[in-house]
Amino acid sequence: MIEKELRDGLRGAVADEPPLGFDPDEAVTRIGVRVRRRRATAAVAAAVVAVIGGAVAVQQSVGLSRGGTVEIANEPKPTTASPAPSTEKKIDFQWPVPGLRRPERLTQAEAEARGEALGRAALDKFLRQRVKGVRNVKAMRFDATAAGENDPGPNVLEGGVEFRDQVGGTAVFVSVYSARYDFPSPDKECAEDPARTTRTLVCRVDKLADGTALVFSEERTTAGQKDVLASATHYRLDGVVVRFTAYTYDPTGNGRPDQPRRERPALTEAQLTALATDRAFTM
Repeated sequence: MIEKELRDGLRGAVADEPPLGFDPDEAVTRIGVRVRRRRATAAVAAAVVAVIGGAVAVQQSVGLSRGGTVEIANEPKPTTASPAPSTEKKIDFQWPVPGLRRPERLTQAEAEARGEALGRAALDKFLRQRVKGVRNVKAMRFDATAAGENDPGPNVLEGGVEFRDQVGGTAVFVSVYSARYDFPSPDKECAEDPARTTRTLVCRVDKLADGTALVFSEERTTAGQKDVLASATHYRLDGVVVRFTAYTYDPTGNGRPDQPRRERPALTEAQLTALATDRAFTM
């Protein structure tokens, strides 16, 4: 679903331009676009921008301040050298959850039924957030995906909500990871990776009152329009991880190269956090 939209968006962005000299389908497939990998998807954004001269920026963190918050990285001051972000500080939260027994793999039919339920929940919960100026709201189909070649069962459900606001079209993407999926620990989510094509503006790890963990992050792409993506990622004691991501642009592939940009992602930190921690989203 998401990959097809990205391909269509890429083709539309360059429809009136000279031949690119490459196959967009092959490029998207080779780069490995996946909503469930925020970093990988952001890398695709920079790759597409580089190929078509900054014409398109494609895809996919924000959390509430609480006691026990650990701030891992902040945007460096422009007049000083970029400091190496600290990745040594950790909250008292063990991941994977000790003693957790992984659930049985869902059948494809079970995953599809769960995806339909998530689509209804996403639409309902999004509308309750009362996003300013929102209209033309529609749920995006949730797709079931596998954790890897050696685990072909559906372990991740990905979808979202597409809408228009006062600026234009955009979306919030949702990824729900089963406890079968080997998701990185919260501290690793905030670790800097030199290979990434985004700059971390902020990444915070919170331990919540119920013993779960929340990572809120904002990142800016380093090429093209320098778009910002904000995500809230909730680590639960049953091993499920839920991530909601909002953008300053249209991540669906439907946006024009000259699409208007928001100063801030379409959803606030509080809204993303409320959605990611909502128990309606589970596997």
